[in-house]
This record gives sequence, C-alpha cells and structure tokens, in this order.
Amino acid sequence: MRNTGTATWTPARTRLGTTQPRDRASAVQGPDWLAPNRAAAIDRTVAPGATGRFTFTLRAPLMAGEYPEYFNLVEEGVTWFSEPGQGGPADNVIQVRVRTVPVSDAGTMTMDAGAMAADAGTMVADAGTMVADAGTMVADAGTMVADAGVDADRDDGPSVDAADAAFVEEGESGLEGETQGCECTAARPRGGATTGLGALVVAALLGALRAPRRSRRTRG
Repeated sequence: MRNTGTATWTPARTRLGTTQPRDRASAVQGPDWLAPNRAAAIDRTVAPGATGRFTFTLRAPLMAGEYPEYFNLVEEGVTWFSEPGQGGPADNVIQVRVRTVPVSDAGTMTMDAGAMAADAGTMVADAGTMVADAGTMVADAGTMVADAGVDADRDDGPSVDAADAAFVEEGESGLEGETQGCECTAARPRGGATTGLGALVVAALLGALRAPRRSRRTRG
C-alpha cells in the first residue's frame, strides 16, 4: 500500500480490518491473523509517499462454496480510511474470494482403491482355497499309503499247512490207553513258509509216540 496522505503509518496502529460489514469475523481467517476481524498490521513504519505491506494467509472452509471477503485500512482508535475526508478506498474495494470445491474425484479414487483391495482379498481367499484343496489331496494320499502299509505289514499269526494239520489231527485222535501225539508246530520263518527240517523232526516224533507198545514175552 502507498501512503498518499499526510500522516505516518505504524505497525502498532495501522491495521487491515474486515468490512461489509465492518469488524465482522471472517469465514476465511488464517492462523496468523491478529483477530477474527483483523488480518494483519502494516509491516513497517510508512511515511507519506512510502509504501508498506500487509501479509496474511487465508483458510478455505470445509463446505463447498465461494466465500468473498472485504478489507479496508483502519487506524485503531482513530478512524477507518474509508470515512469521508480520509482519502482512503471504499469498504468494498479491497476484496479476495475463496472457493472450496467438492472432493468427489478424491472420493472416487478412494472407492477404486477399496475395490482393488477387495479384489486382492478375493484372490488371496481363492489361493487359500486352492492350498486347502491341495492339503486335502495330500491327506487323502497319506491315508492311502497308510492303508497299504497296514495290509502289507499285517501278521495274522502262524499258519498251518495241510501236512501239519494232518499230524495235529491224528495226534489228537489217538487210541485209548496209548500215548497221545504232540500238538506242537515247528517254528516258521516270516511269511508263513514251514522250514523243511522242522517239519521232518515233528513228523518223526509224532510217529514214534503213536507206535503201539508191545510187551515182550519171556520164554519159559
């Protein structure tokens, strides 16, 4: 601002105040304002013919719309520069306009980002299902292997072949008063095959035990 008057401006008293109407609280006041109705003080002492500066910030309201603001110089405790005879501008000359626009574009971007995150979550869920299915297949394969192992390793106990069964049956049905045959079975190797030597020994023992006893006659 240029001082075209005859009085000197000072930071202590020369201020920039709100108008339309005067001294009202501004909707766009910034954090560096002196008061809600005082934007700033002149930055230096300004003699007649010299220039000074008012520096301040504006803050846009959150609600969308256009916010005009009007200012004028005021000598605190003395007069407004727009008063008749002071030579200053009218109250509606120094003006700024602040416009707040909707944030619809940012909202759309946020929604798109949410959709992308949801899609990513679905992909992760599908991958988890695939992993779970693979785990089920592995478990089923393990069960099959376990069942095969049980069948291969099952031991149903010693088996008796036809020859041994004949010896056992014959030993159980011996004559009365005679010595009965032994019902023992020779040890078998794993897999159920009877050792040849063991079978012969058992057969010999059974034959000897079942032979009828004859008394010797004494010759007179």
